[in-house]
Amino acid sequence: MSTEPQQQQLSPCDLVMKGGSTSGIVYPPVIAELSQKYRFMNIGGTSAGAIAAAVTASAEYGRQCGHIHDFSLLNQLSDDLSQSGRLLELFRSTAPAHMRPVLDTLLPLVSNVQSDDANAEGDQSAPALAGAALTVADHLAPELLDLLKAQFGLRMQLATQQLSNSSQISKVRRDIARVRTLIREKAVQQ
Repeated sequence: MSTEPQQQQLSPCDLVMKGGSTSGIVYPPVIAELSQKYRFMNIGGTSAGAIAAAVTASAEYGRQCGHIHDFSLLNQLSDDLSQSGRLLELFRSTAPAHMRPVLDTLLPLVSNVQSDDANAEGDQSAPALAGAALTVADHLAPELLDLLKAQFGLRMQLATQQLSNSSQISKVRRDIARVRTLIREKAVQQ
């Protein structure tokens, strides 16, 4: 069966995707669904959206060459990325060496993920960094960490389509900005 008639029945569609770490989870199944009704013509994006755009362009090219199952592979990509801890693993593995101690310190605070490197004996960078943050504003740091953890949780809920009220993300983001402003003010005063 030729794909020529199917291609002519699909409406043309331009697609632009924005960035954000959760986009890697959200875009693939959406693109797979849209591909059933549309033929993608001009595709672009920024950051993670650019990666999704490249994958979409590749799948569209494959479809035009007769590989009709290329878009169904996007659902497998989404399933892989949505596995518990997978995105964090990808971020940590691609981080520059000088940023890994910072990630090892902060990731356990915003999630339940523990890194073997951060727990290794003799790693003094994590306690030193945490101590420096707490001396700036002892009573605000725990609140900031709670807000960052809440923001991360809300973003993951949004990415997995489990968030019913997306305005919660904006509220938490504003609260984080307020706390960071107070911490900066206290640091300037000291």
